[in-house]
Amino acid sequence: MDINHKNSRIIYIRRLPTFAQSSRGEELNDYFAQAQKGYGSYLAPNSASPGTGLSSTEIDLLLPYVLNIPKEDRDFRKLVAAWYENLGIKIPAKIGNNAATEGLKLEIGLDADNSKPVAVDNLPINMFDYLRWRHALGHPWIAPSENDGRGNQLKQFYIYDPTVINQGLIDTNQESDEALTKYLAIKNNTRSVNMFLTLMGVKPNTIAKGQEFVELRKLVTKSPKKFLELYNDKNKEIKYTIEDMINNKILERVGERIITGDSGDAVGNNMKEAILYFTDTRYSKEVNYLKAKLNEVWKKNSTSFDTDEDLAPAPIEVASLAIPRKSASKKSSKEQEDTEPIFMPTINEEEVATVEGALGDLDE
Repeated sequence: MDINHKNSRIIYIRRLPTFAQSSRGEELNDYFAQAQKGYGSYLAPNSASPGTGLSSTEIDLLLPYVLNIPKEDRDFRKLVAAWYENLGIKIPAKIGNNAATEGLKLEIGLDADNSKPVAVDNLPINMFDYLRWRHALGHPWIAPSENDGRGNQLKQFYIYDPTVINQGLIDTNQESDEALTKYLAIKNNTRSVNMFLTLMGVKPNTIAKGQEFVELRKLVTKSPKKFLELYNDKNKEIKYTIEDMINNKILERVGERIITGDSGDAVGNNMKEAILYFTDTRYSKEVNYLKAKLNEVWKKNSTSFDTDEDLAPAPIEVASLAIPRKSASKKSSKEQEDTEPIFMPTINEEEVATVEGALGDLDE
């Protein structure tokens, strides 16, 4: 095993803890470590031949190095099957608390480039280890990770890949940093904070006043990926409007289906269809009516908000969404240019007339 090779990549096949080990903890580890445990051949899917984890092309390329016969030999396929049928692999247990002794260590790197497929000019660094790894990937007793194996009674072993785990940690850290940066950009705008709280499943009115941004930070820290998906979602404003209408009983959610609260008319069988409904010009009169009702709710609740404009709910517009809004506080023109765009819809006098007209038409 050439651990000094530039493309060296080490993985381990390890034992999954049994139910007895999981329930009794460390006290049984030494006992189970004394027992030999391993696996052998298995049948390929929909076939009577032993599984290899390889394609026919890969078998023709790699197995001649193990069997020392060319792929053109009339007995080649028969010898390949025999080799895999007799393959028996023992998996060592961890000795004491020494994690370095745990599992079967395999070198799976490729000579030229690990990111490319195995080929004549990109052979495995260690042929036998590589074949055992590929064989393990298809074995019904072996899970692709410890998490995938836990709780599955069919799995007895799992693949531990430090490269995948380390890359996952790097990706998670980068994701967390990006999410926190986005959060800091909007945390001082209550409207934006309330929007993301709502879209992440928390009703802002259930949180103590002034603590909304604290709650959002907890959510961002716990679920950075979900927050970033929402932040980058081009339909987040429409989704928020719909969720706000549901919270205020203007719309209702029945299972995944979304209907109007007063008439029970269908808006969509799910959120995706509801978004299409809100953006379809054929339903502009109905949508304007719903938005007008939400504006009325906000007006009635306005006394419960601070007089600072940034803290008050803003009316929603009919056509465009998510445009910057000028703050009521006095700022220089330069400061206004540098202000982070706020996810705050607005409505002008012409649109007010349109909404009121829609209300009148529907009331009739």
